[in-house]
Order: sequence, then C-alpha cells, then structure tokens
Amino acid sequence: MKQSTITTDIIRDLLPAYFAGTASPDTMALVDQYLEKNPDFLETLDDRMNGRLEQVRETQRTELIALERTRRMIRGKSVFMGFGIFFTLFPFSFSVINGQFRWLMGDEPIAQGIFLLLAAACWVGFFVYRQRLKVTGVA
Repeated sequence: MKQSTITTDIIRDLLPAYFAGTASPDTMALVDQYLEKNPDFLETLDDRMNGRLEQVRETQRTELIALERTRRMIRGKSVFMGFGIFFTLFPFSFSVINGQFRWLMGDEPIAQGIFLLLAAACWVGFFVYRQRLKVTGVA
C-alpha cells in the first residue's frame, strides 16, 4: 500500500471534525501526529482565525444594526398607518340617539379639517416609511 502525503490543506479540512470530536479515531490520530510534527501550524491558524473572527463579529454587528433599524421602521410605519386610519375615519363617525342620526363632528367643521390634516400627515409618514422599507425588500 502506497502512503500518501498529508498536506496542510488536508489537515485544515479535517480540523472542524477534529475539534468537534466527530472525527474517527484514525483521523484524530492523524491530526495529532501532524500537529506534533508542526507545532507552528496552530499558531498560524490561531492568527488567521482571530482575523476571521473579527470580520465575522463586525459583520454580525452591522447586520444587527440593520435589523434593529428595519424593526423600528416597520413599527413606525404601523403607527403612522394606525393613526392615519383613526384620523381619517373619526370625522365620519356618528351616533344614533332615540332614532335620530347625528354626526359626532357634524357641527365642528374646523375640528373635521384638523382631523383630516392630521390624517394626511399620518398617511404621508406611512408612505415615506413604506418607500424606505422597499429598499430592504420588506415593504
């Protein structure tokens, strides 16, 4: 049987299974032998892994910031929509007392105008948030 050479790339491929403890006993012995013969390999690997770990942490931090911003935007969009619906429909609310139909704000045209202006502002806010969320693909 011909003995093949074990390269650094092969050992690097085997390390995840080795450290997880899922490698076979022969593979564990092979990696142990290689590490005994090449003690500087782990130091080089540690330096590389620390650099990659920092990159992963930075990426995760950036993703968490983007996620939190998206959550706030969705919440803001929902708030604007809720108030927009309220301020739009409230001037059209009515009551029936003793069989008589009565608009709640029928005698208050200024209040109706204020409510409708507030509704318009809320709908503008809603559509602004909606447009911003289209960038993230959420809207």
